[in-house]
Amino acid sequence: MRRFVDKIEAVGTGYARESVVISANVTERVKALHFRDGQTVQQGQVLAELALSEETADLAQARARLKEAELQLERVRQLADRGYATRASLDQRIAERDAARATVESIQARIEDRIIRAPFTGIAGLRNVSPGLIVTAGTPLVEISDISTIKLDFTIPEAYLSQVDVGQEVQARVSAFNNELFTGRITAIDPQVDPVTRSARVRALIDNPNLKLRPGMLMTVGIIREQREALAVPELAVIAEGREKYVFVVNEDGKSVTRTRILTGERQPGYVEVTAGLQPGDLVVSEGVVKLRDGAPIKLLQAAGTEARVAERGTTRS
Repeated sequence: MRRFVDKIEAVGTGYARESVVISANVTERVKALHFRDGQTVQQGQVLAELALSEETADLAQARARLKEAELQLERVRQLADRGYATRASLDQRIAERDAARATVESIQARIEDRIIRAPFTGIAGLRNVSPGLIVTAGTPLVEISDISTIKLDFTIPEAYLSQVDVGQEVQARVSAFNNELFTGRITAIDPQVDPVTRSARVRALIDNPNLKLRPGMLMTVGIIREQREALAVPELAVIAEGREKYVFVVNEDGKSVTRTRILTGERQPGYVEVTAGLQPGDLVVSEGVVKLRDGAPIKLLQAAGTEARVAERGTTRS
């Protein structure tokens, strides 16, 4: 008995769970960079600063005007409480205070545009700028990628859509790591089928705690449909004649073999599933079967352990 897995094979590409190219929002000189190539950065961490001299001066001036407007408002409010100022004067001072406050907030927003932060925790790529460079709006500074989980996108023929569902397990192998096995689960299936290729896109998430997998890697994907325990024989024991498959079964007396037709199912490295024709415990010749014929006499050289038994015809070991 061996474990067999029915799966749909496909080829897919890995993508970062989140990935964004950080760009400048305004045209300005790069004052400082606060990250290294390949460094892990935290959400909200300052990555770059653009020159702020003009905005800093404007902010100081705007705050001074806001303070003056608040003082004027307080004086007029006190006079209005004693009946020495009109309601119109009070409203005017309130409007001036609100305008001064809006100016401060506007300048603070301009300053914030010049302080560039990481939108999420990830790994910084290779930076494209250096301090002192004048960048324009949209100039890419660095790419941040979260690869703690890899999104694996692949396509399957529409004929398999009924056999695939969200939550189903997938197994991925990457040649870069000697076909090491990575497991994940399907999280989404594209609702549209490509009318040209008649295939649908499927997305799975694969945990990547050791950060081995990288975006852009080509992966061989297997979608697990069914797992079962089934009878199996070594591949070398099977003789194929057209569509028919045969094995040589050692008779109960242990002195001859019988050519037995079998039905086969899935294959795995070294073994073939047997769906009919054999029973558990049958002794099958696994090597040298091309030298045997139906009813050929044999001699069991060893009696201990089914896998250790060797069949011999005459003086030729098989």
